[in-house]
Amino acid sequence: MTIAAVVGMVGTLLAVPSPVGAASPVPVDLTTLSADEVVNGATLKQSNFDGSTGTGVFESFVRVQASPNEEGFNTSGVKYWDELSSPNFTRDLPLNAVPIVKEGGVDYREFRLDINEVASGDESILSLDRVRLFLGDLSGVQIDAALPGAPNPADPNFGLGVGNADLIWDLDGDGDTWVKLDYDLAPGSGNGDMVLLIPDADFGDTSACSYDPDAAPCGKFVYLYSQFGLSPAGTPWTSGDGFEEWSVRKVGLVAAAKTANPSWTRTYSWTIDKSVDDDEHDLFIGDSADSNYDVDVDRIVTDGGFSVSGNILFSNAGAKKGTVYVDPDLIDDEITLGAADIGTPTIGACTFNGGAASPNSDGYIAVADGVLSCAYSYTFTTPPTLDVYYTNTATIPYFTKENQGGGTYTEVPDASPAVAVQDFQFTVANATIVGSPTVNVTDTFNAGPNQSVQTGGPYNGTAEPDLTYDRTFTCSSNPAD
Repeated sequence: MTIAAVVGMVGTLLAVPSPVGAASPVPVDLTTLSADEVVNGATLKQSNFDGSTGTGVFESFVRVQASPNEEGFNTSGVKYWDELSSPNFTRDLPLNAVPIVKEGGVDYREFRLDINEVASGDESILSLDRVRLFLGDLSGVQIDAALPGAPNPADPNFGLGVGNADLIWDLDGDGDTWVKLDYDLAPGSGNGDMVLLIPDADFGDTSACSYDPDAAPCGKFVYLYSQFGLSPAGTPWTSGDGFEEWSVRKVGLVAAAKTANPSWTRTYSWTIDKSVDDDEHDLFIGDSADSNYDVDVDRIVTDGGFSVSGNILFSNAGAKKGTVYVDPDLIDDEITLGAADIGTPTIGACTFNGGAASPNSDGYIAVADGVLSCAYSYTFTTPPTLDVYYTNTATIPYFTKENQGGGTYTEVPDASPAVAVQDFQFTVANATIVGSPTVNVTDTFNAGPNQSVQTGGPYNGTAEPDLTYDRTFTCSSNPAD
């Protein structure tokens, strides 16, 4: 069942017949809950995603419907096979509308399949026989039915002719295969059946096509061809009821930031010591003698109470991009100095859009169209170095909540954790000052005719000279002296 296709410069898919091999296809069995398998580098997973919220969250891009088998390509151009014609459900798909999810440390583009068959016995099963995914820079691609011979997707040269798109992934790329699906695992339209994860790296340089479903098309378009109901012949794996639908969901378009407010206290205290040499004179009337005074002023600086606090801000822009869930206990917040780990702040209370943010019974807070703000604080046990930058990094894992069958809900990792980084430093400018950093000294001698006043300062604790002065004492016959 191997085929290849390329989107033409004029927006058509061209067909050139050639022989097809007849080797027996190998099935991928997704007829049990949570089954998964890696095929040609991509992951196929049975997944009962809940699409009940409808158009605007789970975005259909191609619907096909026919019996006993069906096939189709998504396009906003002319439909050729079994595509349903409504432009709401069969349309061009810009690459920036395809969400990126992370599993096992690898980024994937995610596509979802919802089948609709009869929920009765063998009629609930369906084969997915071919999937081909292409990336090109044309919109409105169409199948040219006027070409000699009907386009044959079973042809290994299907679509070759005008090279303007690349084949990104082929279900049969590692050998002829097909996928077993069972509608009974998730009955009902909108309750999905399979997730297809294609490594984002397979799409090449996607820097201009980062996920943003509300942005204008990024200039690259995804085209997905699929065929159902062929394998194995003569068995009940055929299509026969409603449409089969490929869609992409809108995941949270998240961002993270944080504030960092350093706080510490500098306390100034002073000691003043006065000495005199000589402190006593034995004089006769009319005699004089000098004494030297020294006022020693010393400043004591005590730093302490070093801490940093602030808020970790996690935003999800736009409710229609999907609700995500954050468990504050899973937020990893670290303070570093270069390569050295300093400490781990404590995460405190959280608010959502300024109001209370109450976790659900599983400990998760729902974040949709707004900002989750979680307070944090950290007290340094060892005084930090002043005037150097410390780095505060918060890593916030976020999750989607999806129905995995049987009424059981499981938090599923969504994408790379959001990361917020904020540098901060302790400086005199952000200290709380207790006491005075400078003093003036006034030394007043006793009252009377020998009164004297000496002043010095301002002193700021550096190596300034002490306050020194001399006084002359004269012995007088006047007792008042």
